[in-house]
Amino acid sequence: MSVLKIHNALLTYFFGIWLIFPKTAGVLILLILVCNLVGWLQKENTFKSTWKFLPWYLLFAAYVVASFLSPDLGLGLSELERKLSLIAFPLIFSFQWKVPIRLNRIWLIHVIACLILVVLAFYDAWMCSQDMGHIVRCFSTSYFSQIHHPTYFSAFLIFAIIGLLYNEVEWFNGRSLGFRIILIVLFSAIHLNVGSLGGILSLLLIFSIYFFHQGVARWGRMKALALGGVGFSALFLLAYANREIRADIQNALSFTEAYLHSPSDFVQGRHEPLQGNEVRLILWTASFNIVGEHPFGLGMGQLDQAMAKQLNEWGYPQQAKKNFNPHNQWLQITNELGILGLLIAVILLWFAYQHVPQDYKSIFTLFLLCFVVLSSFESVLQRQSGIVFFLSWMAVFIAMAKPNFDSIRS
Repeated sequence: MSVLKIHNALLTYFFGIWLIFPKTAGVLILLILVCNLVGWLQKENTFKSTWKFLPWYLLFAAYVVASFLSPDLGLGLSELERKLSLIAFPLIFSFQWKVPIRLNRIWLIHVIACLILVVLAFYDAWMCSQDMGHIVRCFSTSYFSQIHHPTYFSAFLIFAIIGLLYNEVEWFNGRSLGFRIILIVLFSAIHLNVGSLGGILSLLLIFSIYFFHQGVARWGRMKALALGGVGFSALFLLAYANREIRADIQNALSFTEAYLHSPSDFVQGRHEPLQGNEVRLILWTASFNIVGEHPFGLGMGQLDQAMAKQLNEWGYPQQAKKNFNPHNQWLQITNELGILGLLIAVILLWFAYQHVPQDYKSIFTLFLLCFVVLSSFESVLQRQSGIVFFLSWMAVFIAMAKPNFDSIRS
């Protein structure tokens, strides 16, 4: 088998294999890079570095500097290892091969992997219910999604839904609409089990924007706006009918109201044990305080200690022991790299949007919306599940033009 076929097979199936077996991600990325190098030596491909990925390299460079400025170099370098995807994926997609990869097949692999994850989730939940005797608990949140954190599982499903909505998935694009609708309904309904509020909000926004966008072309802006509003309301009421999700929403609104009334009283007046939404508001406040004290960043590997110190000062010793991050990617970056680092991250997203082919702007906008919303509730680039998923697909969108990829739109 030629190195070209090995490379294309590895890169295509990478987008499904690592979802099911997360620990294989690093090895697969390394193998793809080796194939690229061997192909270059054999003149099977050409290397064309592009300034489209310049913000990626700048952000990684900022992390390198922050690691070496850290008082604990070992811990800083350990944190830096998680950020290697910032240079790995730009390098992978800077090699141009003679035969393009079918983008729609990659999307199919992603959808199949999501289906397998759903089956495994139900199996794990069933086994859990047999052990614990608690069906409702086992079929929700992290008991249901054991391979990946619920937030990332939600992101995978949402991206599969986007591909199915826009008819981008190989095999499905030539079949009856019914096949796609069944999967869209299934992946949407799974969010009631996953229970990620950020995921549910992303899903509601994506459906509303999609139906509005489709409606504008058919019925005009006002009717489309009404359709989008009705769709959002209907989906919200459906999610709200779930008892656990309803309780989460009510608690979030209650805590937010109390927080806005008096932030200082809120963060220093709660009592452990705390609920998830309470914790987030306290963590965000602690992170903002750290930004105020360290506008140029703490460096890598120091944030957990700074957060723990703040939590102890406010009287939350149990929370301080858990080594919480800010649960917000924007605050995470600002705490570690300072305001300049946050600016580079924003430029990275802007660059990415500017260089996505026009035909895929609508799809990438929904992908970006999902990333922005989830990043507001989780530090999504702190776990392998988040950093590999979001950066790999973002790199695909940037490199989407021929000769790297071929698709049904080409």
